Amino acid sequence: MKRMNKQVGGSHYEDLQFEPVQFFVYMNTHWFQGEVVKYCSRFLNMYGKEDLLKAQQVCQLATQLGLNQAKLFQDNDSENFIKQYCNQFEYSDRMELICQAVLKNNYPVAHIFIEQLIDQYYGKEE
Repeated sequence: MKRMNKQVGGSHYEDLQFEPVQFFVYMNTHWFQGEVVKYCSRFLNMYGKEDLLKAQQVCQLATQLGLNQAKLFQDNDSENFIKQYCNQFEYSDRMELICQAVLKNNYPVAHIFIEQLIDQYYGKEE
């Protein structure tokens, strides 16, 4: 899906084959899942490490609110779409793990995978 109009506030999604909003609609995500996917999708083209830290904060909040308890759904079409969505990123393997974790409401695991992205792109904190 390409936008009909210019993206407001930047161009961080213009080169993507699938925008995060397509992922949200197709996978029927709730806000917490969508926010994690959004921040992890754009970090290299937007706010870098800050976006990944925001994604981790959303994971922590979801966990504190008890949203890490149930798997929502899983089917073959969903699996294929997740792979297609994630393959557009140079960090596709890690992105797929993050998406799988948030779709299962497993925010502590998503937090760990995001930490690994931070380490990979920005180094370990001292």
